[in-house]
Amino acid sequence: MQLPNSPPPDSSQPLIFEHQSLAFEKLLSAGRVCFSPLRESLPIQPRTNSLVVGPTGTGKTFLANAVAASLGVPCKHLSVAEWILLGTSSRGAARTWNSIFDFLMQCRKGRGAMIFLDEIDKATGTSDWSLHLRVEVFRLLDRDLP
Repeated sequence: MQLPNSPPPDSSQPLIFEHQSLAFEKLLSAGRVCFSPLRESLPIQPRTNSLVVGPTGTGKTFLANAVAASLGVPCKHLSVAEWILLGTSSRGAARTWNSIFDFLMQCRKGRGAMIFLDEIDKATGTSDWSLHLRVEVFRLLDRDLP
């Protein structure tokens, strides 16, 4: 959707809605730091994890795709619900970690990869499983792959 009185869209950049532009620019800036070849030479490694909060349908997944496309990196979409076992062998921590590992191995030769974790609000509660789920998510954020 092109906004009134705006220049024609640049076909190399994803089309961002006005309400998403500030978040997009901040995420893109963090992504540029993350994928910069100079990052390794920094005295400390900056955290480039970002938390995007908004109601369903506001474009969080779209923003992740747009940032990945702008940076030219592949994006893996995960949902916290994928860690939750529901009597099926296609879900759970082992399956999720394997899919993350496979994705990272496929991207290893390229410039890098971005992982988008959705439905983080599902990792709440005080049960043992909820606590375990949060530990798993934080391990991913800390790049501590089992």
